[in-house]
Amino acid sequence: KSKQKYDVLHSQYVIVTGLLKDLDAISSKIKNETIPLINHFASKYLNLISNGTMATIEITEDYDLIVDGTEIALKSGGQTDLASLAFRLSLSRSIITGMLPVFIGDEVDSAGSKEVSDDIILALDTINDDFQVILVTHNNIEDLSNCNIIQL
Repeated sequence: KSKQKYDVLHSQYVIVTGLLKDLDAISSKIKNETIPLINHFASKYLNLISNGTMATIEITEDYDLIVDGTEIALKSGGQTDLASLAFRLSLSRSIITGMLPVFIGDEVDSAGSKEVSDDIILALDTINDDFQVILVTHNNIEDLSNCNIIQL
């Protein structure tokens, strides 16, 4: 009986050890490949969305978001909204490699001023070569050039 219990425990140990190695490899790949890609695209989209007033987003080793050298929580509401949108766009772009990246935005332009809302809509219109954008909004966006608009 002891030998059978040992064999079961040893086989479970081998499985768990293998899983831990796989998790370590995945974690390393995320830190070395995916996060720099997310940072790159987030910064690209943030610069575009903010008309150049904000430039960089960085995910730290502790997975905090730093926007232009400051924690995202210390930014104003409008800046936080823009940075959050840029970050979500970058996730779509960075993680769904090889597939059609889709961004679904539900009222992404509702919290900011009219100018911020216009910048967000313009940015989404500009990047739709990179994404299939599905946007839910109450605002009038009929003047966008690259869109199929469905009004409900």
